[in-house]
Amino acid sequence: MNMRRIKIHIFGLMEKGNIGTLAAQKALIKFLKRIIEVDVSISVSNKSVFIYYCPEIKENEIYGPLELRISSNVIPSHFKWIIFTFLELLILNFSAIFWSLYKRVSSRRNVINRMNECDVFIDLNLEKFRGIPISISPELIKHNPWIIVIHKIYWSLRILLTLWYLFLIKGIFKKKLIVGPASFGPFKGLPSLIRLMINFIFAKFVDLILIREPLSAKFLNEINVRNYIVVSDIALVDLKRDAKALNPSNPRLMVGFAPAFIRHTLTKMEYENYIEAHVKLIDYLVDEYCCNIILMPSSTDDLVVTNEIVSRIHNRDKVKIIVNDDVDFYESIIRELDLLVTSRMHPSIIAARNFIPFCSIIYDHKQIGFLRQISLLNYSILINEITCWSLKTLVDQALQNRLKIKEIIEKNLAKIRQSLEIGIEKSIKTLAFDSRSPETT
Repeated sequence: MNMRRIKIHIFGLMEKGNIGTLAAQKALIKFLKRIIEVDVSISVSNKSVFIYYCPEIKENEIYGPLELRISSNVIPSHFKWIIFTFLELLILNFSAIFWSLYKRVSSRRNVINRMNECDVFIDLNLEKFRGIPISISPELIKHNPWIIVIHKIYWSLRILLTLWYLFLIKGIFKKKLIVGPASFGPFKGLPSLIRLMINFIFAKFVDLILIREPLSAKFLNEINVRNYIVVSDIALVDLKRDAKALNPSNPRLMVGFAPAFIRHTLTKMEYENYIEAHVKLIDYLVDEYCCNIILMPSSTDDLVVTNEIVSRIHNRDKVKIIVNDDVDFYESIIRELDLLVTSRMHPSIIAARNFIPFCSIIYDHKQIGFLRQISLLNYSILINEITCWSLKTLVDQALQNRLKIKEIIEKNLAKIRQSLEIGIEKSIKTLAFDSRSPETT
């Protein structure tokens, strides 16, 4: 039987690049090449940057401006992203519609041709079908009731844009469509119409949803979405077997911090507690443990809060800020750590796959789901419950038990990885082969 190669098109970065999304994207491509025995061709497109960058389609390459653009001005960058995304969606709409009418299309022609030729679309949609985050402070809502309205509007618009994108690519190109592995919800508090639209699009236009943690499954069940399987974060398939061997007697420990920009979900006092707790902790680690400290923001926004923390530290000579958009370089820094203190999900994923001990500051349910999967929920704290004392206690405990944390990671990661590989491999192979006509096999 003469079989042509399977062609898979991945919709990659949805918004401004960050290390976590890049790590997931890279791991997915590597995994697909490994699991599909027949010849496979993979391409990746960045659906929010075509507006100013139209890539040349090449097989087995990531393309698009994937670098971080460091800026201390966060709010305008969000507005810029919203404008770019909206314009890109309009352009892709018209281009795809003209293409479907057999009209010659110059704009996005390479991308559209590739989409038409592929067997399966994978929308690596990590953060778009989200609701009001669990990190939003009850005190903030109490003092500023309008903040919940803003969150409802913001998340509803993000969801609507993504639903329309899925409707467009499925309706016009009629290819098998996988969404994820991603996190979803919570949808409570969003308009009923939004929840109904999610249910309709997922049921009628999405062939399979891959969920990266079990709490998202609960949220999808609440809106009667059932066409999913629970796996885990795709970046976990790329385990690093030659991870650093911990030396508990090492006199100079290296501790990394991955802070998060969460100012719009906390009260002014809670945000101040978050900053001050980091400042006090870093000075404490330098004074008491003689630690070297590395701050490693994983996105442009996070650099803002990083700079704010560093500006208040007394032992600034023992602190380094590392900003880099290269996933391998970012990972190489984590591999040298004795402990990572992270407010972001993907730095903890990268630490876990390298068997590096970490403790988490939780701002989202996706972190809770992952920490339950890996049995490290005891080494975490909710972001709006942080005090100088509670964060210090958490990190002291993690430093003293870092060999135990490493053992827990090693024990649980093997099971997670096996389940992840089996689930994704089976679903992608099934959809890829089902989408091909008999004459091509």
